Amino acid sequence: MQIRLNTVQYDDEILIFNATHLIYSDEDELNLLLDEIHLNITQSKDNTTQLRIDKKAKGRNQKRARENANAISYPFEYYNKNLLLDSQWQTSVAQARNEQQILLNLEVAEGQYLYIDRDFSSLMYRGIKNDQDYSRRKIAGHLWKMENGTLICEDCTSISGNIDIDKDRLRIKVSDDEAEFELSIDQDGLQVKTSDN
Repeated sequence: MQIRLNTVQYDDEILIFNATHLIYSDEDELNLLLDEIHLNITQSKDNTTQLRIDKKAKGRNQKRARENANAISYPFEYYNKNLLLDSQWQTSVAQARNEQQILLNLEVAEGQYLYIDRDFSSLMYRGIKNDQDYSRRKIAGHLWKMENGTLICEDCTSISGNIDIDKDRLRIKVSDDEAEFELSIDQDGLQVKTSDN
């Protein structure tokens, strides 16, 4: 599955102060366009892959808060193993003071592969479990496989290295899956060694 970001551009979008964007809906209602979206990825409990959209809002009482949350409109598309997620969501201008929030939870089946486009780097949720210990920004742009609740990177290069310093020499050694590099500095000068693995 490929997860792609749809950066929607509206013909009748209105920009006002503080980067607030407004648009008229199909029903000629004035709506806010908001871009505070985060994508979380976890393993599904029932071995199916699904997108769960968690909407939150405040209100005078619990019923009103639920109505305010349900006023959030977030479209997405799934076709040919591509999940296309919009970069913005809409709500009525009348709902603007209800502190609405949206969190996208992609629950991935065991063994499922997914590629996350680089465009998602700033939209990834914090703390997504992965074998590279990547921060949320580094998760995007890689191919992953879900195994035991952890994303396993299928296209990441592992890099290792060490630095040795003693009174007569400095040695830096770095290697990855494809090559090795060694730099030594001592009383005889500078030495560089490279090799392919």
